[in-house]
Amino acid sequence: MDVEVLSTIIKQEAILDINGLYNTLTKFADRRSYDFEETANAEKEQDRGTELEIKFALTKDFDDYTLFKIEIKIASRTLLPLEVETQQGKQILNQGLLAITVNAKLVLDKKDTWKKNKFNELIGHIYNSYIIKNKIENRYWPSLKVEADEVVSIIKESLDLY
Repeated sequence: MDVEVLSTIIKQEAILDINGLYNTLTKFADRRSYDFEETANAEKEQDRGTELEIKFALTKDFDDYTLFKIEIKIASRTLLPLEVETQQGKQILNQGLLAITVNAKLVLDKKDTWKKNKFNELIGHIYNSYIIKNKIENRYWPSLKVEADEVVSIIKESLDLY
């Protein structure tokens, strides 16, 4: 059973340092004990700019039953290279209309213990809905929400939206 904690889309015409964002997200993952995986990376040159789609998945075992999962998708159909002066000197970054999606969810029963048959599914539903409901609402959900909000802040900061 998955419980959605956060689903947000950031749409912005912006300058993006993809490498900088990647490095910042991997540092976040290390600091917060997440496994970091780039699940997709596709670029296609178009007349109006580069079409880009990058997906990341951050996962963390919270306990024996629960997994935290934060998925990030960066998409653009109009990325153009842009030379900018930074503290490190001139850099080539990307500019364009970006759509960045962040989804965070709790994965309950990460080992699929309750999915073996219909009776177990019923027991799993009772377990999640009644026995550990308080733990989900007061421990799991708030912990993941804080970390997902931090990811959104990292992304907004990288786009200079603060």
